[in-house]
Amino acid sequence: TDDMGAMLMPFYRAMPRNEQDACTLRLTLQAIRCFLEDPFTSWKLPAERLPEKFQRALEVHRKINAERLEIIRKYRSRVVHPDLFEGKVKEEWLDPAFCKAMKNNTPSAWREILHEEMDGVYSFKLVTEAFCDMFLEEVFNFYKSGLPAKRPNSMNAYGIVLNDIGMEPFIDEL
Repeated sequence: TDDMGAMLMPFYRAMPRNEQDACTLRLTLQAIRCFLEDPFTSWKLPAERLPEKFQRALEVHRKINAERLEIIRKYRSRVVHPDLFEGKVKEEWLDPAFCKAMKNNTPSAWREILHEEMDGVYSFKLVTEAFCDMFLEEVFNFYKSGLPAKRPNSMNAYGIVLNDIGMEPFIDEL
């Protein structure tokens, strides 16, 4: 994307059109999917015309993604709580007061669950203690597996990127 967050012009030039010369929602989504899979091919740019820097970067990202998918595949048979990998948040995992606020969905219902930690800083309980125990059990199980764990940043020796162990559907839903 450019500095404003918009797609670059080659993306728009390569957009498929239907028989009425229109870019439909379906065609746009297909173009986005193709772009995410292989941006330069989706732009109809032959690999030999790409600067070497782009070719190397694309290859590095392909390798990283292949490694990530391999870790997810290997861990899949070792999970303790398969529900955490399915992309469905169970109501029993959510704090009852949060569920009530969500169902009522009024400003007063949301205000009821907020706690002011300090001036202008608020918190609320989202999940139950039982969920926290289950979630931590799964994270520690991953650590015990011996599979490589990607850290969120270089300053974090103990964190883990949950998407990289297969929890992406669940995290997206949450």
